[in-house]
Amino acid sequence: MRPQDSEPDATVHDAALTRPDPAVPVTTLASGSRYGGEFAGAIERHLTQERRAARRRTIDRRVAAVIEGMSDAFLAIGPDWRVTYANREAARLNGTTPDALLGVDHWAHWPHTVGSEVERQYRRAVRDQVPVAFEHHYEDNDVWHEIRAYPSDDGGIAVFFRDITAAKQLEMERARQARELSAAHDKALAAETQFRLLVEKTRDYAVFLMDPDGVITQWGDGARRIKGWESHEVIGRHLRTLYPDHATAEDGSADDHLQHAARYGEYIGEGTRSRKNGERFTARVVLTALKRYGMILADNGSDWFISGAPNRGWNNDQVHTLQRVPGSAFEVVRFSRR
Repeated sequence: MRPQDSEPDATVHDAALTRPDPAVPVTTLASGSRYGGEFAGAIERHLTQERRAARRRTIDRRVAAVIEGMSDAFLAIGPDWRVTYANREAARLNGTTPDALLGVDHWAHWPHTVGSEVERQYRRAVRDQVPVAFEHHYEDNDVWHEIRAYPSDDGGIAVFFRDITAAKQLEMERARQARELSAAHDKALAAETQFRLLVEKTRDYAVFLMDPDGVITQWGDGARRIKGWESHEVIGRHLRTLYPDHATAEDGSADDHLQHAARYGEYIGEGTRSRKNGERFTARVVLTALKRYGMILADNGSDWFISGAPNRGWNNDQVHTLQRVPGSAFEVVRFSRR
């Protein structure tokens, strides 16, 4: 046997390489005819696999860093519905550790999701290979989650979810407030209708409504009878129209009285007023600032009556009774112009 015939050949066993002579550089082994091209090809394949594996490890580390750093909770669930990965946020929301969630059967670990929207959506994602997004309320804990699930290539799903309980509670509180406001608005409209009917139908007192600037907006039948103005003649005019010569009476001017009522809530006084035909008469006046209705003036040249805006803090039955009491039924114990 010749010496070269006894030298061992290069061998390849499942990508595990054995170099015949460790002293011979790899480049020599790869390029020299002594060992042939088979060994060189095996080395190249091995190095390529190593590079691919290194890239995968780098990508996996980067993906893991992103998943662990995001605010959403994340679960990777395999085709057998067992958890294969859980980030820290998913563990925190479940009151445990990521390691404790690995390998658990989803339906056994979270039995309250069986038959729920969670199961329907997850199985739909797997069956139809489509992403799904939905909100779910866990009644046992009164917790809301926003959930997004994506089908994976291995037949499982990747699940992202976040706790939206605070946002849902705020949403529900706003909805409740909106319902209450709507109900209050409906009641206020009904009260306003009744109030305007009162203004229209009252005959013994000159009752009319004004806006906060003192412009007459509604003219009741009593005002028409006592003052002599038809509603179409006076609506849109200022309160000073009813003062002598549109000017100042002995108790002050219309603007003074409006400012007093706006500042203190009410003006009560007695002074000269005029009718459409120019006739002057002495009137006892109640001018009340209303939060909803603007201003109300009531006078008939004799007794005055009490009026006011509805308030949920009042006993309406008592207020309605009080509104029917004339001023002559009271005994003055103190008088103040404020």
